[in-house]
Amino acid sequence: MCTKLDDTPNNRALVARLLYMISPDCDRDHWRPVVWAVLSTGITGAEDLARGWSMLSDRYTATDFNNLVRDYDPMSLEEVGKFRLVRSIIHAE
Repeated sequence: MCTKLDDTPNNRALVARLLYMISPDCDRDHWRPVVWAVLSTGITGAEDLARGWSMLSDRYTATDFNNLVRDYDPMSLEEVGKFRLVRSIIHAE
């Protein structure tokens, strides 16, 4: 099980800074683990942060984003490899 980040202003800024280094114009197989990695941090505003980033893509739809958030499961074995990779990038400093 993943541990959450401490919900501090510095960690929220770090996640945002690192997230915005990734292009939101990626295919769904890359977009999904990025959004889930942000959600997994447990920081205040994680969903809004992921939504704002996702909205920068021409592919964004509210329905797709809301479904992705609804389907978020940190224990999903199918996504564990990608999820850990993206989460390690977000946790890097």
